[in-house]
Amino acid sequence: MINQNIETESRIWDFTANSSMLLFVAAALGVTLGVVGFISYTTYVSYYSYYGYSTPEAVGFWMIAGLAVAAAAAGILSGVFALIKKRFTVTLIGPILLVISGVATFAIETSYKLSFSDGITIPAVMMISLAVIALPLLLKSKTAFVDYSPAPAESEESEMPPESPAEPEETEQTAAP
Repeated sequence: MINQNIETESRIWDFTANSSMLLFVAAALGVTLGVVGFISYTTYVSYYSYYGYSTPEAVGFWMIAGLAVAAAAAGILSGVFALIKKRFTVTLIGPILLVISGVATFAIETSYKLSFSDGITIPAVMMISLAVIALPLLLKSKTAFVDYSPAPAESEESEMPPESPAEPEETEQTAAP
């Protein structure tokens, strides 16, 4: 009886629903990363400009915020397509862009030598983690998508059978009166 329940649960396991939920949470973290990037920008600029320093490196916060929000939009779109099980290739774009945005966040922090970035690092790590978990779940569920059709199996007889010879055309014969 217990084994029967386990088998039933494993059949019910819906990878697309699980991956879409992970993508929605990762997208929410992307939006959070965008908001924190914008707040960090304003804090950074106001702090250093108060003391008379120029802040050209603060543009890094805008870059982080813009990439994160764009990736979050793609993550939400991918999550929706995963739920409705359509457009498999479009669904893969979201988690890939979320990972790229998270990695770019670390690259931007390093190259611009940004301070006040602790609040950016934590959502970026979580966003990358969730997107990396969602991607294999999507790949595992690709046959559940409506527009996915597996490659046709090649048979040994791949040639078309020869056509039958053309039948001679029948001409209309008129009846003589």
